Amino acid sequence: MNTLSASSKLIPTPSLLQRLKAAEREAADQFLTQHGDSLGKGGTVDPMALLD
Repeated sequence: MNTLSASSKLIPTPSLLQRLKAAEREAADQFLTQHGDSLGKGGTVDPMALLD
């Protein structure tokens, strides 16, 4: 997706939208494979780390 031109933002073609949807689904699948077991079980921010 890094090869998209600036014009793709102005004129999204159906094939581009299909490529984006496929890339989004792949990224979501990878995320769920890596982190799915921990969803809803803990926080994602360590407030104390922000104070360091």
